[in-house]
Amino acid sequence: MLGVLPACLLIEANIKIRAGMEKTDDYYLRAVIAILSSKWTLPVLYGLRDGTRRYHEINKAVPDMTQKVLTDMLHKLERHGFVERVAHPTVPPKVEYTLTDLGGSFVGALVPVVDWTKDHLHEVHEAQEVYDSNGLISID
Repeated sequence: MLGVLPACLLIEANIKIRAGMEKTDDYYLRAVIAILSSKWTLPVLYGLRDGTRRYHEINKAVPDMTQKVLTDMLHKLERHGFVERVAHPTVPPKVEYTLTDLGGSFVGALVPVVDWTKDHLHEVHEAQEVYDSNGLISID
């Protein structure tokens, strides 16, 4: 059952089963879920949408993220081909991150989702309140 694997294993599993799995919408949905499985993926990618950022700038943009998690996330996004890391040979070291064309196209696809959320999140909250007020248990 692929849905219970950690994201990195799910992506690897998708690569390994690619030849045997029919590439239906479900296949591609599972692949995108594997890429997005961390709660930090979207904030980091979205934080890079306006251009190159240094590590500390990304860390400030997502303040509740630990440095270790940010480092791991940036490595993961670099591995996926979404982020390019450039280390400049200076003292102190200067490292910059920027979206690749692939990462930029992915973030471009997210902008309409963010816009939809801005327009409809209040409706989601209202539906949750109605559901909760009917005595049903919320699983948030």
